[in-house]
Amino acid sequence: MGPVALHDIPTEMGPLACLARQLTPAALHALPVSPQERWYDEHVAGEIRAAGVVPDASPLSLGEVSCHAANCFHTAGANLTAVPRRILSSTYYADGTRITARPTMLSGSWTDFVPGLEPGAPAAAPLNPVVGLGNRPP
Repeated sequence: MGPVALHDIPTEMGPLACLARQLTPAALHALPVSPQERWYDEHVAGEIRAAGVVPDASPLSLGEVSCHAANCFHTAGANLTAVPRRILSSTYYADGTRITARPTMLSGSWTDFVPGLEPGAPAAAPLNPVVGLGNRPP
């Protein structure tokens, strides 16, 4: 995964924040809430505080790329400015990857990215086409 900053994204704009896998509290994987629930952010913040870890939320400069594994805990802070935060984001995964049979709260709003697909289906949809097929070696 690698969002590209389309302009400078200072701290007050809420840049991408990532937490290394080895620092992610196990409790985050078992939270009984989803990102759509009102108290999600408070639950996540509480677990991170309790573990004593701090996600890296370094500001980004125009054109800077932040790369992390898609299953690495990541979020973005609140944009406290009047200027929209703009990035270009891409997620790459192997051809043939299937949608997990049991999406969790860490899966987020996965249906927004693969509309019309169900758990277990190949993760290829109009918003996530298979790319590079013409570049495969013979």
